[in-house]
Amino acid sequence: MLDSNPFVPPSDVAIVTSSTIKRPRGISILAFLAMTGGIGLFSVPVTYAISWEQARTAFQETGFHPVFALVSLVFLAVLALVGGIGMWRGMKMGWWLGCFYYVYAIFRNGATILNIALVSDSFVAEDQGADQFGAKYVIRVAINFLLVLYFFKGNVLGYFGLSEINKPLAIGILLSICTGITVAASVASAIFL
Repeated sequence: MLDSNPFVPPSDVAIVTSSTIKRPRGISILAFLAMTGGIGLFSVPVTYAISWEQARTAFQETGFHPVFALVSLVFLAVLALVGGIGMWRGMKMGWWLGCFYYVYAIFRNGATILNIALVSDSFVAEDQGADQFGAKYVIRVAINFLLVLYFFKGNVLGYFGLSEINKPLAIGILLSICTGITVAASVASAIFL
């Protein structure tokens, strides 16, 4: 007969969990911003639903399908909110979602830079404005790249219990998912627009 619970670890083994490792200050800030941003993003689709005709017209004038825009906003809101909660709690899922959010932001802002470059010829009189507008997105890409690098720091990985993660494989997974989403969105846009 067993005298001890087999599911309880022996008392002489040190267990390192995210609750025993102090949350990095940067993760606290990013988690808070993600949660509040996610909640705020949920208000945008609601606003568009209320004034659907104006939103639909505005999106079609800019070349975006209004349904795709709403789906994208809801996706980003859920991603930010769930990722923020996971980051705050030190869950592995929080690291993956948080890191994905910033890699995906690099893709989104990079696509905007390409779009600006492709359509800047139509802004002949506004050439300087297009350059300044494009510079904003270059800065965003740089900031998001630095945030992705932060997620791969040793203390951050340790907080999430991912100290032994295969970094090149993780980067490959994140890039593959973002590439897949980008290709799927491009194909869907080409079909439905």
